[in-house]
Amino acid sequence: VDEEGQGGRLDGAATFVEDPGLSDRLDGKSRPGHLRGVATVVSKLLIACEADRAFFGQKDAAQVAVLRRMVAGLRIGTEIVVCPIVREADGLALSSRNVYLSAEERRQALVLSRAVREVERLVACGERRAAALLAAGRAVFAEEPGVRVDYIEVVGFSDHKSTAEVWYKLLNCGFRLPTASGTDFMGNYASLRGPVGLNRVYAEVKPGPLKIEPWLASIKAGRTFATNGPLLRFSLGGQAIGGEVRLEKKQEVRYSAELFSFVPIDHLQIVCNGKVARELALESTRTSAHVDGSIPIEASGWCVLRAFSDKAEYPILDIYPYATTSPVYVSVVGSAVRNAADAAYFVAWVDRLIAAASGNTAWNTEAEKRSVLSMLQAAREKYAKMAE
Repeated sequence: VDEEGQGGRLDGAATFVEDPGLSDRLDGKSRPGHLRGVATVVSKLLIACEADRAFFGQKDAAQVAVLRRMVAGLRIGTEIVVCPIVREADGLALSSRNVYLSAEERRQALVLSRAVREVERLVACGERRAAALLAAGRAVFAEEPGVRVDYIEVVGFSDHKSTAEVWYKLLNCGFRLPTASGTDFMGNYASLRGPVGLNRVYAEVKPGPLKIEPWLASIKAGRTFATNGPLLRFSLGGQAIGGEVRLEKKQEVRYSAELFSFVPIDHLQIVCNGKVARELALESTRTSAHVDGSIPIEASGWCVLRAFSDKAEYPILDIYPYATTSPVYVSVVGSAVRNAADAAYFVAWVDRLIAAASGNTAWNTEAEKRSVLSMLQAAREKYAKMAE
């Protein structure tokens, strides 16, 4: 019998649930113990009532991230469903605590929604630099001197188009990278929506019994598309996904594009070298399309077919339906795949990695640290040469 058994508390009040990886960030950093309390109370509730689903507002993003990781880690069979933010007519997010605000405090609180809208506007205009978005948000908060900013941060929540923009930059640097999906860390911020397996990669293989070797070969060759629902088929210049079109000169090239989806889709696009080359027409139901045509190819590079909607479409439990093929590559005589601006983007990225690695104190050995920094420096030199 331990000390607790000799008269200590056995009612569970001394037991708590905490995720050190998330509970000390964002809300948790400013309110120590808050997210631990949320996880402890909600875990007891879900275990007691054996709920199939629990619904939480998107405005409490850090709380949702902690709870998603909690139900996965503790094997609680409850699906955490994220609900869109509901706002009052003046823009203030609905909350039972709003009744405690005075008229002046309520007016000041509207700076929150103004800051969010300003950052959303910049993102919609193509701004992706976290520092610029944070500066814009802080500038809006500065308009209300009576408001003290607890924290403001930019984090990613599995936005497929934003992720694709980074992939496009790598393709523009000459790397041949097939599309992929998924994560090896189910409780992280990239997993705010949807169950494990929601985003999938399909590979084309020959008819017959499925064998691992040809499937892996197809993945490596890029004969694939990634999706959370819509199905795609694409060819360019007679070449299927993963193939290469070789041209003697710039010219019009024929394409064939197909879409099949069980939810409505708003956009079906051919993207070449990071730019939308053609917006394709959908059938009246917006769930299918079969389009043949031609696009001008003026330089070496790549083209993909992608489909997406502007908002979530149930039963796809993601921020929006999305699918993309791997590239069909294009080689035009006398034209090399090169984009100095995109290479410079990765130079800056690697510089940040080098700074973080240099300042990290958790290395096992100095030799390990030197090895990693050497690899990062080699990567930087490669991108710097591309950026010249």
